[in-house]
Amino acid sequence: MIAQPGEDTDVDAEILNFALNLEYLEAEFYLAAVGRTASYEAEVGGGTVMTNGPVDFTGTPDLEALANEIADHEEAHVVFLRSALGSAAVDRPNLDLRGGVGGAFGTAARAAGSTAGLDAATLDVLETFSPYTNGLFFLHGAFIFEDVGVTAYKGAAPLLANKDTLEAAAGILAVEAYHSGEVRTQLYQERDTVAIPRTRGGAGNVELTVQSIVARSPRSAPRSEAAKISPSWWTVAPTSCPPTRTRSPSAARRPKCWTSCTAAASAAACSSRTASTATSALL
Repeated sequence: MIAQPGEDTDVDAEILNFALNLEYLEAEFYLAAVGRTASYEAEVGGGTVMTNGPVDFTGTPDLEALANEIADHEEAHVVFLRSALGSAAVDRPNLDLRGGVGGAFGTAARAAGSTAGLDAATLDVLETFSPYTNGLFFLHGAFIFEDVGVTAYKGAAPLLANKDTLEAAAGILAVEAYHSGEVRTQLYQERDTVAIPRTRGGAGNVELTVQSIVARSPRSAPRSEAAKISPSWWTVAPTSCPPTRTRSPSAARRPKCWTSCTAAASAAACSSRTASTATSALL
């Protein structure tokens, strides 16, 4: 226990255990995302965890590296808090971190869409959302966790009785803030990326738009831009541009992995990628 004898250790222990539960959640999510849960779960023990990771990071090695870095940090936070709390540390609870129908992420997406007043057909599609589908969807899941982490530590700081405990919490808060900033930056860089839904048979397109989280990124981001979320059987655009990785001057603000639109026939298709503002179904 960090708090010293004679100080209000009960309050500090309760706050740190709250933080530990949050770190259990974050560590499990990121470790599942990068496929590294086995050794961690053997060490931590506790309740049952359900996920359907890892994330398909195909074509996004830098994002995969970031996910591994954050996973390391969150695992270290769990180890530290368990050590600081000693015998007072709570066990890891049962966690449902599955995407898709019946999973926590799918259920949350459907509930958010219902609150936004979306129709039944749209809600059925939203319920298939999984942050493990690809890097873009992973970022949306990570965004939620990191903002919760930052606000939790910020809110708890004034309640901590011991200065050493406060210092430790401030250090973790700084790391969570770094994660939040990095995730937001990655989302902003993907502001033009569109997920194109396809039928399970591979024929036809039906588009569903929801307001992108990146609309809350830097103020320079146009509020009208939107990302599109989709179930695991959708593909991530671009699909209509020539298969080249070069960047034209007109694509200066697009992500590096974005395919340049150099052909006249493709330019019109690319101009339609910016989705119109739609009701958020994830926030």
